[in-house]
Amino acid sequence: MNTSQLMIGLLGIVLVVCVACQDRLSHSPSEDGDIDTIESPDSSENDTTSTTLFSVSGVVQYQGQTVENATVQLDNAYNLQAQTDSDGHFEILDVSAGEHAVVIHKTLEDDLFSERSFVIQVNADLRMNDLTLPKAVELDKPLDISDSSIALSWTASEDPGFREYKLYRHTTSGLDENTGTLAHVSTEIDSTDFVDNDLDPLTDYFYRVYVMDEFGLLGGSNIVSATTLNLNVLVNGSFETLNNSQDFAASWSAIGYDDSLITLENQNCAEGTHCVRFALPAEMDGREFWITQQVSPSKLKNGQRFRFSGQTSISPLNCPAELDYCDIEFSLMLRDSSAGYYLTEYWDFNEITADGQWETIIRDFTIPEDLNASNFEVTLHIIKWNEGDFELRLDDLAIEVAP
Repeated sequence: MNTSQLMIGLLGIVLVVCVACQDRLSHSPSEDGDIDTIESPDSSENDTTSTTLFSVSGVVQYQGQTVENATVQLDNAYNLQAQTDSDGHFEILDVSAGEHAVVIHKTLEDDLFSERSFVIQVNADLRMNDLTLPKAVELDKPLDISDSSIALSWTASEDPGFREYKLYRHTTSGLDENTGTLAHVSTEIDSTDFVDNDLDPLTDYFYRVYVMDEFGLLGGSNIVSATTLNLNVLVNGSFETLNNSQDFAASWSAIGYDDSLITLENQNCAEGTHCVRFALPAEMDGREFWITQQVSPSKLKNGQRFRFSGQTSISPLNCPAELDYCDIEFSLMLRDSSAGYYLTEYWDFNEITADGQWETIIRDFTIPEDLNASNFEVTLHIIKWNEGDFELRLDDLAIEVAP
């Protein structure tokens, strides 16, 4: 091969290589799915999927003053809450765009609290400078209390968004909307009193008022407590009110072998002006005497323990010398006229000194569990067993819930 042929061969090889190179350089990755690509962390696709977060801030006031240590919370989320500083300022970070429920809560003195709820729309950093908490209402100390009722009153709400008051009751101081019993609801802003009836006697009750608007709570009052008075099952146990005939105590009936021996006296009584006297002469040995009164069965709760109390005096007029007391049997009976006796409690008066002095008698008893009657009669039953002339007086009688 001569020199000319060798040069032509080499030139051909160079041309083939150059064509291949040109073809390689002109082939784009975007035009061939068979060629792999790697996206960078800062690609435009990554930028479009990122989330923008904002801040929500503001100043909270109560009664014209900035509020420290108020809690501001979004969506009831622990990570989206803040406390106000000494200037009433708060800031919550990392809030997503969109709608959020806001609750501002401040605990005040005497367990009062004020609260405001509302909804915000976040599309950028949001600052709220006029966040005013409503004035809390206050429950007054209960003064009008009976054995079955407690009268309550509270200050009126001043919030224009007022919807209703809710009054809750409980038997311990751990009172809130979950533990308490809803006793009263009022939708009138000026309706700020209520009498809670049908309560148990001698029982501690605790109360709290919650104020509501259309979003929820506006606040809660202080907690007040009161103890109902003891229930006296007996009416006119002091015998001070007279019947229409003015010859015996109202609400009482006298029954005996000789009714004339049971009289209403206005001298030598333990309390007040009147008392009941039983004249028991010698010839009445073994005779029975009663004073009775109708009572409502609703006052006698099944299984409940009661206490009978009263004042009594025994004066011997002519007891035999060998006796240092006049033997009297006393019993308390609860009776239904159709069903007979439900309860009979016997007590001896032997320990009462027969010297004409007034002494206190106290006896406890329990109402039967199977009590079921529509009409009850309380009977105080007296029998004289020995000879001799003497008198017995009763005053200031009561049947109350045993402490």
